[in-house]
Parts: sequence; structure tokens; C-alpha cells
Amino acid sequence: MMLEITIYSIGGQGGVTAARLLALSALYDGKYAQAIPQFGPERRGALVTSYVRISDNVIRKHSRIRKPDITVIFDKKSPVEVLSRIAVVNSGFGEVDEYIQAEKVWYVDASKIAFDLSLIKEGLPIINTAIVGAVARVCDLSISSVKKAIGEEIKDERNIRAAEIAYEVVRCH
Repeated sequence: MMLEITIYSIGGQGGVTAARLLALSALYDGKYAQAIPQFGPERRGALVTSYVRISDNVIRKHSRIRKPDITVIFDKKSPVEVLSRIAVVNSGFGEVDEYIQAEKVWYVDASKIAFDLSLIKEGLPIINTAIVGAVARVCDLSISSVKKAIGEEIKDERNIRAAEIAYEVVRCH
């Protein structure tokens, strides 16, 4: 079975890095995976889209994902259309607008986790590793693989802690 994930982030929030970390985590769990950033004229503050595929079998598709299984939203104010059954949202539990029409909505307050751990750059929370932890839980990836991926890519231990916390606190509504 292949799992297809679309990630919507704002430029500077680390959405592309999150996609790469999720794919790497899946590889460490013995799965096949790919991360596909969609590049355009993005800049800090603009909407950025990234894609992740995770499968037990070799992945032959290399295109963007049109109907994801999971939609990940870094900023709940982003004007995105949720076309998936499952959404993972950076938000307090139950604090999502009606536009998210997924059957299952998972909530993680990644911004609070980042602020609590002082993962802040230019006054804004760096939430990507917390989001990775939450999405990994939803996708049944192991926290040990997530920690290994983050440890190899990002040397700050606070990022590993952010993923661990999010993995534990993400909740479904």
C-alpha cells in the first residue's frame, strides 16, 4: 500500500525539510519513500507545497500528488483545499475552521511546542520537526526512526525533543 502526503507550509517554516525528514524516517523503518518539493517563485512568507510518498514496495510514480491520503497544514490560515480523508493541522485541539473537510483531523500545537523549546528564528516558531513527529505517529512510523533522521539532518537536540513531544500529544478529532 502506498501512502501519499501533501504538505502545505509557509516559506521559512521548513516544509521542504519536513518532507525530507518524513521520507528518511520511512526509509529507516524499512519502507520505500520519496520527498518531492514543488519549487516555484516561493519566498519567505509564501505558500510552499511538498509531497511525500511512503510504500512497502518500490515507488514508480514521480509526479506531484493530486489526491493525497493525508494533508499536512503548517498554518491553519493557509488558503488550501483539503482533498484527503486525513488532515494533520498545526493547531490546538478542535481549533480548525470549517474549510478542513477531512474525515479525521489530527491536531498538534506545533507552535506551542516550538516556543516551549525556544525553537524560534526571527521571532517565529520553527515547527517542522514537531510536525514530523505528529505525522509520523499518524503514519505509524517509529519514533526511533524519526529521531535518527532528525539527528542526522539537524544537529540541535531540541528538534528531536519537539518530534518526541508531538508524537505523544497529537490527537484525532
